[in-house]
Amino acid sequence: MKIRYIFALTASLVIIATTSSIIYSRSNNVWVPKEKIKQGFNEIKKSLDETQDSKTMSKSAFGKDIEISKKQFILYKKNYELTNELTSNQQGVASQSKLSDTDLIDNLVKEELAVNYAKKLGITVSEEEISKEVSRNQEAIENPDTDKGNELVKELMKNRIRITGLTKEQFWKSKETRYEYEKAIFLGKLGTKLVEEKKINDLSELNAFEDSILAEYKKQNTINYDAFIK
Repeated sequence: MKIRYIFALTASLVIIATTSSIIYSRSNNVWVPKEKIKQGFNEIKKSLDETQDSKTMSKSAFGKDIEISKKQFILYKKNYELTNELTSNQQGVASQSKLSDTDLIDNLVKEELAVNYAKKLGITVSEEEISKEVSRNQEAIENPDTDKGNELVKELMKNRIRITGLTKEQFWKSKETRYEYEKAIFLGKLGTKLVEEKKINDLSELNAFEDSILAEYKKQNTINYDAFIK
């Protein structure tokens, strides 16, 4: 069984998509630095504990239709930094341009916009679909007999769950986790529909399509980046 949607969920669960594909493709043959991963997530938890969260601030920062908490941004940013550190010295891994804080915020915003776009097209995701995807991934990550080549992914997820203070069962059943899987399924369905309607040629062009949605959004809304970067 393969771990599905893990890298569509990286903003909130493990690591963001710009570098996650590198980790996944290389994880079959790399040494898993468990202590470094543990330390990295300890630092992420410390940053989250020190962060004042505010949905009200989020609404004022992004305008209509977008709600992203400061803790979401901190988690996203810290996971990105940890991922870069883990992959920077791997032989055969091409160096990646470092994303700025504004780039990271844009990534979070365009994901939310893409989900809203999917809903406007009539795309739906059922609770049953979410539950099935959560169960598949939970089994793939926790079962030692599945996906043996991806120990790095499993170690990252183990620590991601650890810093929440939840049990494994609580984590997988939590509203936050289910919402991330819901978004991932929405984005997958959106990509498929756009290909079917010939708005993009293949799924590799979905990110560029999301960029265009973000560009249109910015024409009518001002993003207050300082509210999150300070």
